[in-house]
Amino acid sequence: MRIATIVACLLGLFGSLVVAGEASAAGPKLVQLSYDHSRDGSSKHFNLSAYARRTDSVRFVVRRHHESIAAPGRYNDHITDTDLHPEEASHPWEIDRRHGGKQVLKAVRSSLQRRGMATVRVIARRGDARDKAKVIINVADCTQDPPLYPLSCEIGL
Repeated sequence: MRIATIVACLLGLFGSLVVAGEASAAGPKLVQLSYDHSRDGSSKHFNLSAYARRTDSVRFVVRRHHESIAAPGRYNDHITDTDLHPEEASHPWEIDRRHGGKQVLKAVRSSLQRRGMATVRVIARRGDARDKAKVIINVADCTQDPPLYPLSCEIGL
């Protein structure tokens, strides 16, 4: 009888640990941040996007003159990044220019021109869970191929 009780308790404990592990694995996960400055005519001149999995929303935040500037991301399933594993995240959350994205991009561009680097905070949400990352875009670490692609940065998270 004691052995059965001990086994039942251990199974209950193990079961609750497995459920807790599955719940944490189901939260959002940021995979990569991309910043592009291109003049090839196929897209906007400046773009900021994040790749994430198991995500309902993404938000981009920068600081300028001691103030936070934020903008939501829009999920774009028309663009696929084949360098990322499909099970990871293959479609980007692009910054929404109509809801503050222009100001965020302006702050990033300004910082990159002045200092050669910019800091962007990215927040991915799914329900009550979230994944946050502080990403530093450093011009020295980016690909530069002027005149059509002056700057292309992909930072893994």
